[in-house]
Amino acid sequence: MSKTRFFTAGLPVDAQELLTRIGRNYAIARKRRRWRMADIAERIDCTRQTVARMEKGDAAVAIGAWLKYAFVLDLLDDFSGICDPDNDQKGKWLDRESRAHLQRVREKHDQALDF
Repeated sequence: MSKTRFFTAGLPVDAQELLTRIGRNYAIARKRRRWRMADIAERIDCTRQTVARMEKGDAAVAIGAWLKYAFVLDLLDDFSGICDPDNDQKGKWLDRESRAHLQRVREKHDQALDF
């Protein structure tokens, strides 16, 4: 199995679409700066082919390369919101439910000990 196929096998469609969109956005940002792929490759210490793969949304490219590309474009702050706990609505809900359950267990336990 090739490296690319290994990393993309079973990748959710939404995740692949997101990578493709990020790659397109990188290409647009690079072109607006009038940089060639070779310019980016030199700045992030990779090959021009890797830059091309990133701009196509290839999931097999290391996350470090994606972050270096964002850094070179001065877009690294856009990555800071990824998996931000403040944006995790489902996680917050589950945490509240868990805490509420523990509170009910404590109250039941305390009532059982009430003499």
